[in-house]
Amino acid sequence: MLLSADRTAAVHQGEASEKLIRNLGLKRQLQSGGEPAGYLVYYDPEVAVYSKLRIGIPSSVSFLLAASVFLFCPSPSWSLTGYPDGLRLLSGS
Repeated sequence: MLLSADRTAAVHQGEASEKLIRNLGLKRQLQSGGEPAGYLVYYDPEVAVYSKLRIGIPSSVSFLLAASVFLFCPSPSWSLTGYPDGLRLLSGS
């Protein structure tokens, strides 16, 4: 797919949808005289698999890290035995 400088589709060929190509395709900037003239977006099903991995792995790792913080590193204020006077701290007295 060929995009103009304002990122509107100028040429689109093939069976893949424009949204799929934009999200999972490889993007390269085309220049004319040092200024951006447009963008070339290449889509291939094999490239899409790698793009999905590139997108999915960091978000999965972030989710797992956030979940593990809540499961394995509870705040002392959540625990009744986190402090010697844990019950008194939670009740506010």
